[in-house]
Amino acid sequence: MSARRSVLERCRSYGRGHLPPGIVLGLLCPSIILCFGIAIALAVAAYPTPFDIRHQWISSLASAKRNPMGYSYMGAGLAAVAVLLIPLSGYLSREPHAFPAARSVGTTLFWVGIAALLLLGLETIAFPNYGRNRPIHRLLSLVTLTGLTLGFATLTISRARAMPGGWWRAVLACGVLLAPAVGAALAAVALHFGEGAPGWATSRQAKQTAPFFHTLAFWEWAAVTGLFAGGSLCAWAVSLRSAALPAAVSAAHRAAACLERGRR
Repeated sequence: MSARRSVLERCRSYGRGHLPPGIVLGLLCPSIILCFGIAIALAVAAYPTPFDIRHQWISSLASAKRNPMGYSYMGAGLAAVAVLLIPLSGYLSREPHAFPAARSVGTTLFWVGIAALLLLGLETIAFPNYGRNRPIHRLLSLVTLTGLTLGFATLTISRARAMPGGWWRAVLACGVLLAPAVGAALAAVALHFGEGAPGWATSRQAKQTAPFFHTLAFWEWAAVTGLFAGGSLCAWAVSLRSAALPAAVSAAHRAAACLERGRR
């Protein structure tokens, strides 16, 4: 009975993000990146033709039609990443926070992103060929990217405003996190001006010769890469400030104690 209770307590602690910074930065974040990287590598290796990120989307790796031998690797990897991301929500939402509303909004966005990512992985495995354009897959991909990106940024900024020093770390983390997503959004807006929009490659033939930054597929890859790299930097930035805060408080207590002794 005690062993079962111990396991439940550890699961609750994991789910709530009650992990030391060393575990989060040295084990959890690298595991998330490694898990996704392995899924990508296996799916690309099983892809029937040479894979080019300029004109082939990440979703192509998760398609049973385009990648019949490797789509399950991608689906399993996405589901595993969703589970590994769970404790980061509680870890980033720890006190102190400058804006309680931002904390609530950021946590909600983060959980929406995790849920969409988990459903995306399960959908890939369980319903590999439910439609030609896979609208549900596209919707879940958009919700995942938007929810996790905004969740990371909101929680990190709120924590940075409440803690002394280290603001530049939060700026760096959010810059890496948001820059590719902004590029992807601008690319999508530019492409909606029509096929004749200047500089943007729309047809498959044009994508073969266009610069890599003129294709939406590349910006999707960049946004996903920025999410993993920027998310890890967000955890790093918050961890460093969290570690520095007790030291600053204890220094203030020591100074006050010295002053009190001097008065005596």
